[in-house]
Amino acid sequence: NLSTNFSEKRFEFEFDEFIQVKGLSEQLIVSPLLSEPPEYSLKSKTLIIEWEEDLLPNTTYQFNFGTAISDLNESNVNSDLLYVFSTGDLIDSLSITGKVLTAKDNKPVAGASVLLYRGEADSLPRTTPPDFFALTNAEGLFRLRYLPEGDFKLFVLSEEASNYIYDGPPEIIGFSPDRISSGIEDSTETQLIIPAFT
Repeated sequence: NLSTNFSEKRFEFEFDEFIQVKGLSEQLIVSPLLSEPPEYSLKSKTLIIEWEEDLLPNTTYQFNFGTAISDLNESNVNSDLLYVFSTGDLIDSLSITGKVLTAKDNKPVAGASVLLYRGEADSLPRTTPPDFFALTNAEGLFRLRYLPEGDFKLFVLSEEASNYIYDGPPEIIGFSPDRISSGIEDSTETQLIIPAFT
């Protein structure tokens, strides 16, 4: 993880216990997107991820596994599994942090998907997988990490299907009215507060 000058077409995770993989094709978000989704195989305690196409030069890639990986015995989900590498000399290191609260009573929204898009359209959460995403913790806090410099549209979804697409009520949605710029990791800037509603 976090290697530079990456030139392979596969990587492996070796876990210390047996795991199960559920819905990886829907959960795995690769940024930048690959033209064909990666394939995976599971051998004993090792998860293997492979793809065919050549990667872009001087680019930081993120493989975010969402909630697809859990241990076999107790089904505890590893919701923070993120594999990052760069095909160049540097890893993108900017971030966006914030908190998601219910618009009705300001309670934290846990386990919500925070979706970041390079595109402009307001319909993005209905039509397009995000370019980057993170999940909120029990306090509703999130951090989108290893971002390139730029500005993005930000949406929040708390959904039943976990497909990163807004399917309408009863799913909860929230958004920032303005485009958000990535900033320096661990900066002292004020966190974003995103209200979410049905």
